[in-house]
Amino acid sequence: MIKHIWSVLCQQSIVNRDSNNISLIEVIEQLSIEGRVIESESEKPKLLPLSFNIVSMWIRENLDEPADSKANVIFLSPRDKELSRKEVHIDLSEYQRFRTISRINGLPFSGYGQYKFVIKVLNEGDWKTVATLPLSILAIKKSKDSKD
Repeated sequence: MIKHIWSVLCQQSIVNRDSNNISLIEVIEQLSIEGRVIESESEKPKLLPLSFNIVSMWIRENLDEPADSKANVIFLSPRDKELSRKEVHIDLSEYQRFRTISRINGLPFSGYGQYKFVIKVLNEGDWKTVATLPLSILAIKKSKDSKD
């Protein structure tokens, strides 16, 4: 079985080739959007031109037993509607720990509010939620000095 250790939403991640340590650059907790972004009332949300990573650390539940499975990263709207899903492979057959880096290009937007990235892992035939990463998307008013 596979155990989830942590997950972080960040702008960028850099893996040091010599040490294999990872640096998480600009951890994201909220996005503030200035200007006009029309809230989507249609079925299809707008796609915000943003790029970021979700980095997760996994280990074997039993360190002596190889494991292999998959996880899903599910992006939910403030109304808990699934906006996107990405599957990642977790290969712990050779090593006791493993990092997954889900690169996301473009963020579905269906209105301001509290979004969630839900991370689920498949263990012994069952999908289990192991992490929920909140992401607030807020509207900020344009300053008087800016032009529209």
